[in-house]
Amino acid sequence: MFYKGIDVSTTYHADDTTYVARSHNIYFLERSCNNDLEMVNNWCRLNKMVINTSKSHYLLCNASEDTRFSISIDGTVLERRSKSRLLGYTICDTLSWNDHVSNLCDRIRSNVALLQQCRFCISRKAAILIYHHFLFCHFIYGIHIYYGMTPHYITNPLYLLQKRAFRLIANFQSVPRHLVSTQDLARSLNLLLLPQLASYFTAIYAYKILKHQRPRNFIKSKCRFR
Repeated sequence: MFYKGIDVSTTYHADDTTYVARSHNIYFLERSCNNDLEMVNNWCRLNKMVINTSKSHYLLCNASEDTRFSISIDGTVLERRSKSRLLGYTICDTLSWNDHVSNLCDRIRSNVALLQQCRFCISRKAAILIYHHFLFCHFIYGIHIYYGMTPHYITNPLYLLQKRAFRLIANFQSVPRHLVSTQDLARSLNLLLLPQLASYFTAIYAYKILKHQRPRNFIKSKCRFR
């Protein structure tokens, strides 16, 4: 059933499906979601498939905690959460990236500790390889999305972890910080700092949009670059 003012999209990854609906009217939004999920459930029945409701949940973004809203599948009311993991991202119902950055710091911090433990046993070249395989990949994943939309005081712990990794690679742990600037250290290692990485990958993404090498969700986008 179609409801005026409801914007609906779905994304798929392996056996996981993400359903997204958007509306200014909370009543129409609730009705639309439940009707769509009922049709999906009926299709699954006809095709001998079962939706795992115990692993299904939803986020209600930009709404107060006491907003009356309920979504169910085959009589089972789905759990409403404040945040969820989606393809390596932590999505919050406030649409902030604070929790995502915090979880990212936890993963990177453990890998920096790994680098610290083995640094005296390996060469600088090997240390740079460890950085690229265990740290760099986490730094750049989605950096063009979350970095520019997050306050500096939230992303600063990431920056400090990167600086720590650079000092370990260069064996400058015992050198006072005021004697070696972070920019000079990064330049000597031929590595980019986080703000530079964010600008670089944002530019690449913008180029792909302009050249129509973009994700499907951008095809009907109204955004324009000048």
